[in-house]
Order: sequence, then structure tokens, then C-alpha cells
Amino acid sequence: APTTEREQRHTHDVLREDAGLRHRLSVLVEAADLGVCGFKVDSITGGLRLAHRTAGRVRLLDWEVQSPGTRTVISVLLRAIEALDGGRVLLLDDLGAGLHPRLTAEIVRLFTAPHTNTRHAQLVFSSNAATLLGTSVGGTLDPCHVWLTEKNDGATELYPLTAVSLGKDEDVRSSYLTGAFGGVPQFTQGRIGRALLAADAVTD
Repeated sequence: APTTEREQRHTHDVLREDAGLRHRLSVLVEAADLGVCGFKVDSITGGLRLAHRTAGRVRLLDWEVQSPGTRTVISVLLRAIEALDGGRVLLLDDLGAGLHPRLTAEIVRLFTAPHTNTRHAQLVFSSNAATLLGTSVGGTLDPCHVWLTEKNDGATELYPLTAVSLGKDEDVRSSYLTGAFGGVPQFTQGRIGRALLAADAVTD
């Protein structure tokens, strides 16, 4: 997943202590349409609470009862802010896991858009989110930013998408999913289901 429990705890602690980051992140999560419109520190427990807007009312819920997906998005956005502010490299494993494809693309755009990445921060991530390839050259990620992995005899080969000759109007996402560039599992549709039936037949 893009964040671990330890990183989510870091998010909780940072937001509890830093009012400025709470405000900035409030703006981002509201723009992301998570149903969260702000953060508040409980005056008694000191714990972080999230303001949810439901049916025209605002309800405060503790950080600990938020869904793993909500905590992940908030943690990723906080790490993105920290990297963008400091012009640093942000490493994320399996970006897109548990996130809506449109939100994943927006997180990437924070780093590819010059107006939000004024200090030249870098985002390096692994992902199975083929939607980031876009439907043609010029999608969310340029081909020069994409590297693929191919398993071969127990070893993993890493190679750039630019090693492949792309057509001017080629549907990059579709070509990738059909295996034109490699880097996809090699099996036909229904193969796993047929394997299950064969295994069940042996055990009966």
C-alpha cells in the first residue's frame, strides 16, 4: 500500500501539532471529494478528529475510526505537501492501491504541473494503475516517465517505455493492457477459473 500504519500515525501526529498543515490539507481533502471538510484537535484528549459533511451538517469523527482508504489518501497528500515544500523525492509503493483512478492521477499531477511543483520535487512510485498511461501519447504520464518490469525465468527486467516505438495517435493504455510492450501477466481470459475447476476435479 502507498502508506503503512507507521506513516499514518506520523500523519496523525503532524496534523495534531501543526495548525498550518491542518488548514492546507483541509483544502486538499475537500477538493478531493472525500467527504472530509477539515480537521480539529480534541481539546480534552488531544486526538485528531476529522470533520465530515453529511446531509448539510458537520460531524466530527476520530482519526482511528476513519476507513483505511481515507487515512491512506490523507497520508499520501501530507507526504506530497512535505515533498513539494522541500523540493524532495517522494517514494511510494503501489500508488493507486485502494484509491480511485482519478484521485491517483491528481496526486501525480501535483508533481508534473509546474505551478504546484515550483521546487522541482520528484515522485517515484510503483503502480499497477494502467489508467495513468492515458488513452494516447500525452496522457497523465509521458512515456519518458514510465518504466516497465518483465519477469523472465525468475529474474525481473526493468526497461523504459521509450524503448518501444509508439505511434503518434496510439492508445498507450490499450496497447499496454494487450501486452504490446510486455510487463503484463501472460494468460488468456478465464484461465484462472479453468485452473480452479481443474484443481477441484482432482480433489473430488
